[in-house]
Order: sequence, then structure tokens, then C-alpha cells
Amino acid sequence: MRKIAIETLDGTIEMATDSCGKMQPIVTSDALINNIPGFKNIAYIHA
Repeated sequence: MRKIAIETLDGTIEMATDSCGKMQPIVTSDALINNIPGFKNIAYIHA
């Protein structure tokens, strides 16, 4: 199985609305990975 390292750098893909309704970089690398169906089945992922 391939190994993949994923790093996020506070960009647009990490943005979500906070409790005040403002956009903030709050989505983690793990959350992004978990939202890709089957991704963990094709590679060992380190975030």
C-alpha cells in the first residue's frame, strides 16, 4: 500500500463557518481525508 502525507496550510479548503457566522480555517486534515470515500483503502495516510 502506498504512503501519502497530507498537510494543510490554512487555505480556502479548510474554511468553515464558526459559531459567529464568520469564515475561519477550522477544518482539519483528518476531517478532509475522512470525507473522501474509500481513500483510506488505497493508501496509508498521514495527516
